[in-house]
Amino acid sequence: MVRHKILLEIEAAPADSLRDDLDKMRETNDIAGASICLSTSDGCFQSFSLGESIRSEKKVSNMTLFEIASLSKTIGSAFAIEYFAKRGISLDKPVNEVLEECGSDFRLTNPKWGNLVQLSNLMSHSALNMHYVNGIPADKDMPDTSEFLNGNEEYGYPPINVINEPGTRFKYSGAGFLLLQHLIEKLEGKYISDIIAPFLNELGIEDGITFEKP
Repeated sequence: MVRHKILLEIEAAPADSLRDDLDKMRETNDIAGASICLSTSDGCFQSFSLGESIRSEKKVSNMTLFEIASLSKTIGSAFAIEYFAKRGISLDKPVNEVLEECGSDFRLTNPKWGNLVQLSNLMSHSALNMHYVNGIPADKDMPDTSEFLNGNEEYGYPPINVINEPGTRFKYSGAGFLLLQHLIEKLEGKYISDIIAPFLNELGIEDGITFEKP
C-alpha cells in the first residue's frame, strides 16, 4: 500500500510534496538519515537526501556513503564469476586447491567435507558458517582478510568452518564471501578495492559504490 501510494505521488505530486511524505516516514520509523531514489516504468525519476548522516552534526547529501550490507554480495559474486572465468579457473574447483595454488596458509579442515567445498559454494551460501560478518569500528584500521579466517576475538569473528555437505543445504554465510575475498586478494597480491575498481568502472557505478572503508 505504501509503495503504491509513493508511485502514484511520483507521477502526480511535486517533488517537495513527495519529499515531505518520505521525511515523515523516516521520522516515524526513527531513521536518522536516508538516501532514496524512486523511478517508474515510464522513466520518471526522483532522488532525495533526508535527515542526518551523523546525528546533530552532519546532514545527508547526494555524496553521503551508506553501507549496502549484503547487496555487496550480489556485486561481489558478479565480479568473481567474471574474474575466475578470465583466469580459466572453474567455479567447480575445490577451494582448498585454489588456496594452495595462491600461497595461502589457510585450509578448510573439516575431515569429511573440507576438500569438497568448491568456489561456487562460497557464493551460494551452501557450505560455510558465519551468518553475519561483523563490521570494524570506524576509528580502527581494516585488518588484512587473513586475520579473520581462523577467528578474531577482538572483533567477534568465529573461525571459518564447513557446517554441512557442500551444495546440499542453504544457510546464509558471510564466511563464504570473506574467504572469496581472501582468495582473490592472494591471487592478485592487491586489496579487493583495487582489484574490483575496473569492474565497477565498466559498469559506470564507480562513483556510487566502493569496497574501500570510508
